[in-house]
Amino acid sequence: MSSREGRRPRRRGRLGRLITLATLGLVGLAVASEMSRPEDQRPWHGRMLGVPYDFRPPTSSRLAAAFWNSDAGLLTPTAWGLGWSLNFGRLLRMATGAAPTWASSSVRSALAPVVPAIVRQPVDPVTRASMDSFPASDAPAR
Repeated sequence: MSSREGRRPRRRGRLGRLITLATLGLVGLAVASEMSRPEDQRPWHGRMLGVPYDFRPPTSSRLAAAFWNSDAGLLTPTAWGLGWSLNFGRLLRMATGAAPTWASSSVRSALAPVVPAIVRQPVDPVTRASMDSFPASDAPAR
């Protein structure tokens, strides 16, 4: 029995094919636009037919600006690729009503790769007091 037997073939609808074709077309136009410029004048980022693109290697500051900028809109230009990114910093600000305290520019740029996975909560005073009462060698890791 071959690996194809017993499986239904995946069918992509007309809308899926249209989206794929439009995406490939926009990427092709953006790359063609960049390649038509002299090599020293290629920024590798911009807009093509109103859609933002950025083909530069991503940096922590651009990742932070795309995903954790509480002052920008809910959708921001992507840090790498074509299109927009969901801005979790703005989403958090909308949900809580305040910007995250760790969102200063220096902290944001340094922690951009790990902040989505780690959001530290403040330790309540009772837990803090009980942790401080342990001898240093027996204290739990904070």
